[in-house]
Amino acid sequence: MAKVDGFARIALNGIDNNKEELEEIKPAGFVKEYFKSSEDIVSPIIEKSYQEKLDDFSKGIEELKQKYLPFLEDYTPKLQMEREQFELNNFQFRYEDDEDKRDFTRVLNGEGEFQQVTIPDYKGPIGKWTGYYRKEFQCDYDSNTDERIYIRFLGVDYIANVYLNGKFIGNHEGFFAPFEFDVTDYIYTDKNNTLVVEVQNDAPTLGIDLGDGKIDGDKIYAATGYGWDDSEKGWHHCPPGAGICHKIIVEKRNKYFINDIFVRPDIDKSKAEVWVEIYNTDFANVELNLKMSIYSKNFKGYADENIEFEIEKCGPYVNYYRTVVDIKDMKIWESDNPYLYKVRMDLFKDDKLVDQKARHFGMRKFHMDETEAVKGTLYLNNEKVILRGANTMGHMQQCVYNGDFDLLIKDILIAKYCNMNYYRLTQRPVQEEIYDYCDCLGMLLQTDLPFFGWIRRNKFCEAIKQSEEMERLIRSHPSNIMVTYINEPFPASWGFKGHRSLLRNEMEEFFEAASKAIRLNNPDRVIKNVEGDYDPPTRTGLSDFHCYNMWYTNHALPIGKLHKGYLPAIKKGWKTGCGEYGTEGLDPLEIMLEDYPKDWIPDNIHDQWTPQDVVNSQSYTMHGDWFEEQDNIVDWIKESQKHQALATKLMNDAFRRRSDVLISTAVHLLIDAWPSGWMKTLVDYRRKPKPAYFTFKETLEPVRVNLRSDKFTVYTGEEIEIECFTLNDTPKKMDGKIIITIRTDEEEICSFEKELTIQDSTSIYCGSIKFVIPEISNEKEVVHIDSVLINNKNEIINQERLDLVAMNRDNTNAKVTTIGFDKSIEEGLNKLNLESDNVASNKFIVIDKNDFENQYDNIIDNVKNGGKALISLNDIKECNIEGQKYGIKILGEKGADSQTGKGLFFVARNENHNFTKDNKDKDYSFMYDKKTDSFDFITEDGIVGEVDEHILFTYKTPEFGINLKGPKEKVGILSEKKIGKGTLYFSTIKIDRLLGENPYLDKLIKRIMK
Repeated sequence: MAKVDGFARIALNGIDNNKEELEEIKPAGFVKEYFKSSEDIVSPIIEKSYQEKLDDFSKGIEELKQKYLPFLEDYTPKLQMEREQFELNNFQFRYEDDEDKRDFTRVLNGEGEFQQVTIPDYKGPIGKWTGYYRKEFQCDYDSNTDERIYIRFLGVDYIANVYLNGKFIGNHEGFFAPFEFDVTDYIYTDKNNTLVVEVQNDAPTLGIDLGDGKIDGDKIYAATGYGWDDSEKGWHHCPPGAGICHKIIVEKRNKYFINDIFVRPDIDKSKAEVWVEIYNTDFANVELNLKMSIYSKNFKGYADENIEFEIEKCGPYVNYYRTVVDIKDMKIWESDNPYLYKVRMDLFKDDKLVDQKARHFGMRKFHMDETEAVKGTLYLNNEKVILRGANTMGHMQQCVYNGDFDLLIKDILIAKYCNMNYYRLTQRPVQEEIYDYCDCLGMLLQTDLPFFGWIRRNKFCEAIKQSEEMERLIRSHPSNIMVTYINEPFPASWGFKGHRSLLRNEMEEFFEAASKAIRLNNPDRVIKNVEGDYDPPTRTGLSDFHCYNMWYTNHALPIGKLHKGYLPAIKKGWKTGCGEYGTEGLDPLEIMLEDYPKDWIPDNIHDQWTPQDVVNSQSYTMHGDWFEEQDNIVDWIKESQKHQALATKLMNDAFRRRSDVLISTAVHLLIDAWPSGWMKTLVDYRRKPKPAYFTFKETLEPVRVNLRSDKFTVYTGEEIEIECFTLNDTPKKMDGKIIITIRTDEEEICSFEKELTIQDSTSIYCGSIKFVIPEISNEKEVVHIDSVLINNKNEIINQERLDLVAMNRDNTNAKVTTIGFDKSIEEGLNKLNLESDNVASNKFIVIDKNDFENQYDNIIDNVKNGGKALISLNDIKECNIEGQKYGIKILGEKGADSQTGKGLFFVARNENHNFTKDNKDKDYSFMYDKKTDSFDFITEDGIVGEVDEHILFTYKTPEFGINLKGPKEKVGILSEKKIGKGTLYFSTIKIDRLLGENPYLDKLIKRIMK
């Protein structure tokens, strides 16, 4: 059975928005007002070249490094008592065989064919398997002291059964949480110890495709992780492998020791509540004493030492204590200045220091409003904050895995350079080192519990346990501001597996139970139940949607509606977030040539090639709705990356214009972990930005001016209105002024201005400009609309250029006969100077089926004698001509085109046809619809029937899992059929909505009719 593109399938199933608890978000209402004329002139805005941007990027990262490196310092005194410990790095490994199932002592004794591996070690295959890690080591230990010996595992994926010297000492399920065992009673001090870790992998609850259908297992794992170095499986989409993926530490401790420290900052009162856990390995109540010291960690000057911490007697096992301390002259932790403190605990028995432990913390507050009429506003340190960020899929985890902390620092600074303020740690908690570095560098984080689609019924209690483990891992880190439980839960209408997984109402019960477990460990945690809800809304808290409408076409809502100001239906009375959006941008040529397997790439870069040769690339399947098929690898990369940049611009701008409702956005993705890993990334795995990265940076400038137009191609003499917005993601108001200049490359035409107050943490419609497109001497010219936002000191805050293509109307007259009547089409024909003459014409436009059938003989005879007929299949649906049937097939239906939702914003042109050979590749895209007053669908249907040639078309792409090679079959949108001396033209274009408003389309229709 062929492999299915599961992620595309999920997106294209759509979101269930038809519920009473949801409301569609329509464009924000505003009273239209206009800028006044201005004498000021905006200097021409010239975009830097890609190479110039790359040079700026290198300099910018280095400048950020110099700014933030001081925050990585640790000025606190060293611990007087460091726990003695050593790591276990080199292991033997082998997979389980049938003999092991009958005789496990073979594994304990080291029999079988083991290979040497170094920890961390993460590997395939995906699916159900068992493997054994075996290590012999020595441990110097004096059994006559109060020492205990612990083996601590910082991360094993997925189930770990641990044996020491033939004794089963414990197990753990889950891939992210540290766990440990007291092995004092089982360890040898006079000979080698043998440690065996049995690792069990399983299919994740989301399911995996093993080639003969999808199977789901019990592994709580979503779709993101380390990956491994294997071009067929390990590179792509974070496959669910397994292994010992973090350190194993053997550690000596006193029998009374500090288990954990957690600090709850209270910036409103300049206090901190300190929680400490003390573990007592004796089966007795023991008198212990505790002292606490607090220091400034990454800045100098604060020390409050030896604070008495009165505690009750310690009972057996874990004990929990709390106290409140003042933080004098408090320094707030914030993104630009991530000041950290460190608390140190000293544990005494009979006045003897027996253990010390320290934990850094930040004086930071993050909360979500749930009291206002519209709930969900986020606050950082009591100021509104809008989260602008990106998803992560393994790149930072690989940094820790490989011990490359300089690269981890760079990954955080790459995010900061492009104006991000948060990372979504997508669908999994990560190693604690990542949280540590984000604490020091001021990067906000969201951590997700690793569920995707379903929650297995039998894993309810395990999921609660892992929710608590997640919170205990992250709660001390000021960088982590929010958690979620599941990515893209699926609705019952998708063939829900009720016999295996929780129903949605039961899932909501899980959310409440997990939240109770989390808030027992951290009462201040902000929780968003769901990321990208396909079955909205969640019962409690903030909602979230995912939107890939410029890749999985029309996903969530069409891009034209998003550009106009609509959002998907969301939970009533709440704001919302968009946790994923983006498009694929192919890797650069140097990575393909140097890193890809040779059978993925052509022998010569000019040879015929398609991205179908790249494992798990979606470009071959999805591109046809957005850009034309290319011939060679260089052009595929160029067009793919160009579309990624365009989508980033349109979507980011649209999202930011709705920051009155949309409080967080995260592109999918920022940085890749492997070659061709997740090519939706804006930065490749070598950390070289693609062009879209710079678009992303520009659109995330904290304070911006933004111009919005529904038309991108216009006529000379046409009156145009452009809306102007300020986009302010900061919590600061400011007074300013916007100046806008209209120009061509030859001359300035006019200028406008407006003084205004830029509101904090939102977008504001500032007004519109209205002007007439000037006459031009060439066939077409670009009209530049240059805008600048300045503050009250006359300093430039931001600037933006919007380009419109202007064309002259063809004022020559011609006559056509319309078969049927449509007022909108008549108006469009009049704008084209195509006079409707129902008597003396051998050119026909057919828009009514009955009239066509009644006049069939006359029309066909005229065409055979050299006439023309444009048959709008959009209107008549089907017809029979000379024994041939013609009709339409809805785009998106199986076999019609790609697996997209119906409706296209782009159609390809036949570059060899006389009518379109002078057109550029994007001339037939983003057309203005006079009925919706926005750019909208060009067509929703493809032509069915035998034709001679397509003039405009889309592509018939394979169903998911069908591996085609070479150019794809075309699906006609405007096609021709010779009949006698004349020509029939079949069209599914929405001419009633588009005619007369779109110069390229108008020119094409007129060429057909002249």
